Amino acid sequence: MKNAKINCAQKESVSLNKKNLVPVLFFISSFIVLLLSLIANKIRGHTVAMMENAIQYHLLSTAIAASEYIPAENLDRYHSQADINTPEYETLRAKLMAFAQKYNVLYVYYWRDFGDGRIQYIVDNDLDPATQMTPANFFEIDGIALAVLSGKPTITDLGQYTPTWDGLLSALAPVYDAEGKLYCVAGVDITDEVILAQHKDTFLLNTVQFIALFVSIVMGGLSMQLYRKSALKSELASIAKSNFLANTSHEIRTPMNAIIGMSDLALRQELPETAKKYVLNIRQAGLNLLSIINDILDISKIESGKMTIQNTEYSFISLIDDCINIIRMRLEGRHIRFITGIDSNIPNAMIGDVVRIRQILLNILGNAVKYTREGYMSLTVTMELPQRAAEEHTGNSIILTFKITDTGVGIKKEDMEKLFTDYIQFDSHKNRGIEGTGLGLAISRNLCRLMGGDITVESIYEKGSTFTVTIPQTVKDPQPIAKIRNAESVKVLLYERREIYADSLLYSFQNLGVDVTKTSGEDLCVLLEKKDYSFVFTSPDMAEKVLEHIQTKNLKTVPVLLASLDDIDTFQNTPMLSIPTYTAPIANILNGITESCFQENTGISFTAPSAKILIVDDISINIEVARSLLELYQTDIDTALSGKEAVQLAEKNNYDIIFMDHMMPEMDGIEAAGLIREEENRSSRRNVPIIALTANALAGMKEMFIENGFNDYISKPIEISQMDAVMAKWIPLEKRIEARRNSGPSPPPRI
Repeated sequence: MKNAKINCAQKESVSLNKKNLVPVLFFISSFIVLLLSLIANKIRGHTVAMMENAIQYHLLSTAIAASEYIPAENLDRYHSQADINTPEYETLRAKLMAFAQKYNVLYVYYWRDFGDGRIQYIVDNDLDPATQMTPANFFEIDGIALAVLSGKPTITDLGQYTPTWDGLLSALAPVYDAEGKLYCVAGVDITDEVILAQHKDTFLLNTVQFIALFVSIVMGGLSMQLYRKSALKSELASIAKSNFLANTSHEIRTPMNAIIGMSDLALRQELPETAKKYVLNIRQAGLNLLSIINDILDISKIESGKMTIQNTEYSFISLIDDCINIIRMRLEGRHIRFITGIDSNIPNAMIGDVVRIRQILLNILGNAVKYTREGYMSLTVTMELPQRAAEEHTGNSIILTFKITDTGVGIKKEDMEKLFTDYIQFDSHKNRGIEGTGLGLAISRNLCRLMGGDITVESIYEKGSTFTVTIPQTVKDPQPIAKIRNAESVKVLLYERREIYADSLLYSFQNLGVDVTKTSGEDLCVLLEKKDYSFVFTSPDMAEKVLEHIQTKNLKTVPVLLASLDDIDTFQNTPMLSIPTYTAPIANILNGITESCFQENTGISFTAPSAKILIVDDISINIEVARSLLELYQTDIDTALSGKEAVQLAEKNNYDIIFMDHMMPEMDGIEAAGLIREEENRSSRRNVPIIALTANALAGMKEMFIENGFNDYISKPIEISQMDAVMAKWIPLEKRIEARRNSGPSPPPRI
């Protein structure tokens, strides 16, 4: 009886807590919606202010440049109508026209002050006679002109903008003679159309946002009312929370999708380069806010027990390539070295939740990017058998260990215990300006534990951190990601001037069982002659010398260029590995799998402006890579981020080729291809060529794809020669225009 009373009291306490939770959740949801709205509004306001500042800076710097462009002594020659009717005056006007074109301004001019409230134009790039100087052609001085006569460069005030000066934005700067006296004034004008259009677009975005905000709050309130009623019954509390999360997700995403969608529409228009950059910033800010929303929803699912792990077959190479490519793009322009060390013995075909594993890795790698200002970051992956599997000598399961190390700000010892706590960010004063919710590590650890793994961390404050992620996985096929044929006969000479990259490459070669010799730049060519090396891997600073030496000495050694994304492609028809690289791409080169590495011409053979192509991949970076190659053919390109979206687009459009990724969540490429074929059979439409995009280059893959409705396949990373062969095979002849070959050699393949 006593136990029954205790259980009853516990149930009443739980029910009471749930009821009390209702207003709290409503307040939190309303606060989140309002906060997102304010942040979006602030971002747009900041963007407009940045654009106005950029315009003012451009005007001011151009006016100052104009004040130094023509010496005062040259301008002093023109005082009468006779002076301006000379060839020298027309030459001066032509120089001003060239100046205006170079600095992207509408007008550039000079005028002198007569000291009696009147000014007279000396010369103007405008051919309108009304602005040309004559003895009787004077103008009254206004406010901006008075300001510059004090010797200070002056610009139009853009703060509370109203069109003045007949729709022109102006800047003026004093011109001094050889004695340092103010002789005249230089001025430049641009039209106000750009800034007026920006204000108009901002007003439209504000309107859309606040309408969406109102709808979101109303719908959120209705959802909370439904939740309150459902929460009165404990057995329906879980359903109510799920409905609330679904509704909240939908309503918050609505205004954000409007902002992102309108940004996408704006980017399709012809915009000035500066305006385009700011619209891109608005779009990226919207995507960042969506990422925050996803974090909040993920942690809510984890707390409510609704987070599930979806185990499917996936390619380990594809997972690693995606992570490396995404982080490599984020590091552009940063002084950070990114190195990798991937065990070549890891099986490629595994079963697990690749979407969640990718989320964990990108979360921790992304933190390394955000909190590292200089130095390096590394990703190493190893494997081991679980203790039970090792004892039983079974190989159907392994434990993957991912180590992410950085030389970033590190973590204080007293903060280590709170590191994986929800909504916590440390050292906020020092790390001000770094975006995030403080949920990423908490979500990552929970996901790891749901998969039977964990995350640990070691860190020294202001020195760096090492995060270790362990995740058990089921092996689908034990074939490793990389293996060298006749490894004992392969000899490699390695020169990499950047020591940290050299050590990373040395590990990869040794892991593959290859005989490798690391050398300095001084000994490189000497060693090439002494030993019969199969390959020489060299960084760009010695590449030209190595190529010349191989050609002169008629050596059989194959050169491979080690390049970063910021290196200029100056070595044509040379195999190239993009840094960072790892064992799988290296093995491809050593095995000769990548045929384009040894071909003399890797350019496209034709263009096809009338062809229509669909690219399908769940990773946006992969889509951009494929798009950049296909844009060489000038084709009309559509994209889809899921198999379901691809099926819908294929029903509405007649494509000449569909490039379909294999491993995608929910509906993979094979399922999508099957549904497209079924629809073609029902509607008696022609069979569109479907080309598989896969990181799995193992034997038998092409046959498997063809058996499942595909016509051909391309292995990742995609090379221009592979793409050109597929395009030549499947694009109809009547849609091809032969490419001109006299525009210079094409860039080398990147591996």
